Amino acid sequence: MNLKKKLFLSVLSASVAFSSATLSSHAKDSYSTSASCSVYSLSTTQSKSFFLMDKNGLPYSVTIEPIEYGSRMANGKYKVSLTVPNRWKAGFIVTVSSNRITSVSNPSAIPLTGSIKNVVLQKVSSTQATLKFKYIYSSNVMNTGIKASISKGALKISKL
Repeated sequence: MNLKKKLFLSVLSASVAFSSATLSSHAKDSYSTSASCSVYSLSTTQSKSFFLMDKNGLPYSVTIEPIEYGSRMANGKYKVSLTVPNRWKAGFIVTVSSNRITSVSNPSAIPLTGSIKNVVLQKVSSTQATLKFKYIYSSNVMNTGIKASISKGALKISKL
């Protein structure tokens, strides 16, 4: 291997290691995260952001913002958005009542590079909703999106 390739690979490895460490430290600072899912307590009234990694090691961020909330903690509307840097940003509104998803609305999916087709927002059950779409870049087509679920008084968001 020539010197330029070795230098490039060294810099690339250091960048990946730094990015992973940075994302991990941000995840610890966020409300509660696992490797690929954000957990937002419905008892809070503040916006929260999470920095996560998907199953392929690709970083992404989730933001959950209360739009309206009722006198009971688990009632309200929440704007959920997920961004995959340099690829796409998507989101929707989840309406919650008595720890159940009662409706989903306002789907959006914006390509940052490439294109997006077949955007479908669905309330799957009283505890789960999905926003699914096809993300197309170069000659690659990926079925992806966002999954929202409610469990034990928390709204959980993950990348499909």
